[in-house]
Amino acid sequence: MDLLDELENMAIVAQNDLGDNFDEQVTRFQNLFNYSRTEARSVLERHRGAISHKTVSDTHWQMVRDEKEAQGYDREAYEYAIGAGLFNRQNSPAGPQTVGDPKATYMVKLEGPLDSPQKVQTLGKMLELPAVREGSGATGDACFCLINGKIKATIAWALKGEAFVPTFIRINTADKSLSGCCFAPTLGFCDPTLPQNRVDDASHVFLPKQNQYPVWYFVYGNLTSPEFLVQKLSLPETPVLRRATTTGGIVKIWKGKYKALIDGPADATVEGWALEVTSEENEGVLRYHESDQYEVVRCKITMTDTGECVYGLVFKFVGDLD
Repeated sequence: MDLLDELENMAIVAQNDLGDNFDEQVTRFQNLFNYSRTEARSVLERHRGAISHKTVSDTHWQMVRDEKEAQGYDREAYEYAIGAGLFNRQNSPAGPQTVGDPKATYMVKLEGPLDSPQKVQTLGKMLELPAVREGSGATGDACFCLINGKIKATIAWALKGEAFVPTFIRINTADKSLSGCCFAPTLGFCDPTLPQNRVDDASHVFLPKQNQYPVWYFVYGNLTSPEFLVQKLSLPETPVLRRATTTGGIVKIWKGKYKALIDGPADATVEGWALEVTSEENEGVLRYHESDQYEVVRCKITMTDTGECVYGLVFKFVGDLD
């Protein structure tokens, strides 16, 4: 057994021993870091399953314990916050104490100290200039930058104590962040970092790409209604839907009536339809309709009529089913 296999076995053993207070700690992470329950479970599993992670000495913890426990932290949550870069080692906040959801989408109005995309980029500590959108309303025309929840929290922290209050508008849309270096995110319980799932060819192109159009979507629920699609997408003609299946997921019911596709066993088959989405604009409408309770992930779609298999996308439910 080589070193990599041994380390992976150690990680699996660590993940299987999540502790008696796991559910209680999931709730704590939800409250402290603004995670959904699903996200909090995933973060905590990774934190506890890591072979090594940031720790603080007993002396360090005793120095900050009263203050941090009053804020809702215990030692584990505090160590996680340090490892995530939320505090520096001198115990002073190095950024927002609550972590914004990186999958949430916001618009921030360009005004005051945020009157240009460059200033938004600087205060938000962004690597690239944010996209700009124009809009109009009762107060006239305005320009906005698109940012995520984490950047929003960073900007809010940077302007803390200032008289200026930034204008943030939540866009309730499904996240789409397709990796260019592995097949993540994908439907099913499949870790792209494990040896059997890695691609050795460095030139391999993972499909679909982030901005690839047209692109096939596996659809289910009300997205299978041609009339609904015509109305939502303002299509000049009825779209063609092809019967199809995908694997790696199972369908649950959310709020008693909505179909919610979640990760399932690799051999689990889901029946639905294939829809070809021809533009980013139309995709944006579908993402907005599905809301941030869903995420766009990769999947394999098999056409029922021909048996043809294509790489496509699907809306996976990431909210709380409870």
